[in-house]
Amino acid sequence: MIENGRLTTPAARLVVLVLAGVVLAGGLLAAMLQPAQPPYWTLANLRPLADLPAGFWVSWAVGLGAWLVSAWVFALRPQDCAIRLFALSGAMTLAFTFAGSFSALALPLGEAALVAAARINAAGASGFGIAIIALFATYPAPLPGARLLQAAALLGFGGWTLAILVGPPEGLGAVQAITFFEMVAILALALAQAVRPWRDPGKRAIAVWLGLSVLIGAGPFIGLVATPLTFGFDALMDENLAFASFLLFYIGIAIGLMRYRLFDLGTWAYGLLFYALAGAGLMLFDLALISVLAVSPATAFAATLGLVAVSWLPLRDWVWSRVMRRRQVDEAAIFAGVAQAVLMPTPEARAAAWRALVADIFSPLDLAEGEAQLAAVRLGEDGKQLDLPPALGAPALALRFKQKGQALFTRRDEALAQQLVSLAELVESSRSAYDQGVNQERLRIARDIHDNIGAQLMQALHSDEAGRKDAMIRNTLADLREIINNSQGAELPLEALLADLRAEAGERLEAHGIVLDWEGEVPEGLSLSKPEVHSLRSAIREATSNVIKHSGAGWMRIAVSVDGAAIALAISDDGCGFADTACASGGGSGHGIANMRTRFVSMGGEFAIASHGAGTAITARLPLGRASAAPVRGRPRMVGT
Repeated sequence: MIENGRLTTPAARLVVLVLAGVVLAGGLLAAMLQPAQPPYWTLANLRPLADLPAGFWVSWAVGLGAWLVSAWVFALRPQDCAIRLFALSGAMTLAFTFAGSFSALALPLGEAALVAAARINAAGASGFGIAIIALFATYPAPLPGARLLQAAALLGFGGWTLAILVGPPEGLGAVQAITFFEMVAILALALAQAVRPWRDPGKRAIAVWLGLSVLIGAGPFIGLVATPLTFGFDALMDENLAFASFLLFYIGIAIGLMRYRLFDLGTWAYGLLFYALAGAGLMLFDLALISVLAVSPATAFAATLGLVAVSWLPLRDWVWSRVMRRRQVDEAAIFAGVAQAVLMPTPEARAAAWRALVADIFSPLDLAEGEAQLAAVRLGEDGKQLDLPPALGAPALALRFKQKGQALFTRRDEALAQQLVSLAELVESSRSAYDQGVNQERLRIARDIHDNIGAQLMQALHSDEAGRKDAMIRNTLADLREIINNSQGAELPLEALLADLRAEAGERLEAHGIVLDWEGEVPEGLSLSKPEVHSLRSAIREATSNVIKHSGAGWMRIAVSVDGAAIALAISDDGCGFADTACASGGGSGHGIANMRTRFVSMGGEFAIASHGAGTAITARLPLGRASAAPVRGRPRMVGT
């Protein structure tokens, strides 16, 4: 904690400095409570706290507050030059506020003591200005000729102050002119820091913040006290009361120096400025009513409040909307941009559109590939960088320096980016579901054309009777319309369906010299739903086509029965069969067998095919009463012959 006579930890430094400030403040308060007549320094004879003037309390609070804030900052970073200047200004503020309170003492003091207090007040006030000038000449970054500016302030204002300090006491009033010109110099330097062309948005934010702190903190004192006194007029308000705004100045400077979170500067700092202007306007208008129109304070206050209600608040809203208009988020445009990026035809186009959308919204100075494993939006480097996770096929993105380096990323930007990513994922998911639906519909049409239309056309092709051929073609066209409309035919009695399929299969097989062995034992009055009719019909048609085209069989057996709550289908032939590996993969080079399997399995049924070199056997079960198809398992496959 203490090494070579120096305090080495921030806590130790802070404790010592705070104790010093408290002791000084306590000593001043104790002196102020002393009566005008003895006995002094006794608890029984202290002045009531209410007798102390309001100006003393303001000066006392500002002096102690400035000391504590500067001590806190200094304790954390004592080696920093800017911090040291800031701490020096806090000490000077403590000196001139406390010394300025001596005029309110009831305790009789000698002339020499009062003159000494006045000289301390003057030295402190001027020293404060010199320290702040030196600070703004170099912080957040050195201005051109910073050393020269510091030297000029020290020699000019310091020499002027020294001259009045060594002169007669009557000349100490010139300190008001010194502080006025010092404040003008401070405002000029703060403005120069704020408007210089920054490439670092962090420093720019601090510069703007410092400028606002000076304007809000020092502005009332300059306008109401220093300016009138400098030009020979009376101060517009008590000097000690005007010190109140200096506390805001110190708090603002401390935040800027420590570079704490300034992310929302663009929103609430402007709001703070508006409220400060409203307060200053209210005070000036109230003062004008009292002094010019000679109305009572109560009437002036009421009139001022009315003016604020009817004029300032609407004006503030109008100015706010004008200032912040460009920063409002157009949600409709964002949604359109995301949708447009998602609907791009290729992954490369989607990634490029996503990058362009992000760049358009945030206008970063640099947009590069970010951390690949990033899962959520992340705000980093005190607002200099915003990281986005991968989206729409684009890699993770690292955005640096918002608005081309003119601003920092805020928590609001982080939330907006997260909404963008979530919206992109949602729209992309919807698009994927749509694409999957379209693909499944395309596969359904292809399966139906392959299994049904193809079989019917082949049957018509091999029919020798012209009338029969025309009827088959008409039936095929009707089935084609059903396929397109996905109506899957009408509900049919199982007996009628099997009778039609038996006749159809027998005719087709007979044309190729293949004998049909049909077994159908089904209960009377049992009807099948549209999907069940469609699946059973498609399976028998496809199996018949395969026997005709590939098997070389002499006979084909089809057995249909009702087994409990399911239809059992068994199909076999005495053809050449096919290899076991083909059976395992779905059957041959085409996809007809895969189509049959898909239809049965998708409706909760079973399907199996076996071939051992001589003949092929298909067994399948189709549950009854489960027309609502279960999801198709496995990866969809293109259909072919």
